[in-house]
Amino acid sequence: MEEMTRRRFLVLAPVALGAIPAVLNGCGGSSGSSVDGTVAVQNGQATLSFSQFPKLGSVGGAAVIEVNSGGSYIVIRTGVSTASALSAVCTHAHCLVGYQAGDGKLICPCHGSEYSTAGTVLRGPAIESLATFPATVDATGITIKIA
Repeated sequence: MEEMTRRRFLVLAPVALGAIPAVLNGCGGSSGSSVDGTVAVQNGQATLSFSQFPKLGSVGGAAVIEVNSGGSYIVIRTGVSTASALSAVCTHAHCLVGYQAGDGKLICPCHGSEYSTAGTVLRGPAIESLATFPATVDATGITIKIA
């Protein structure tokens, strides 16, 4: 093993220090998915209009939202008249999950946890399910009950 001299330390220290932000981001500092918009909560409900969130206009579409009272949610159009609404925050790394329509899974980009559209853990390291919220679909949008 090579001895750590002052000269070697001064050469390697900037490289090691430059890696710290990447390591910290991998443990919850990164958001992963991007937020598609913010919605106001009124009477414990948030309504996502299809005009504001066009991805939700068709089956398989998904949107990550924040609500003005705090919290991030992912809403997935699972059928013509059905939708799933879940917490968008991974229970392990606290990054925002993203939806892979082809696989029907929610994926955390930080450590690879996978969830079903019902919020159950399909693959760790997460061990806790995502919280789910009732969602209804009508002709103009999707309403989720937050409180």
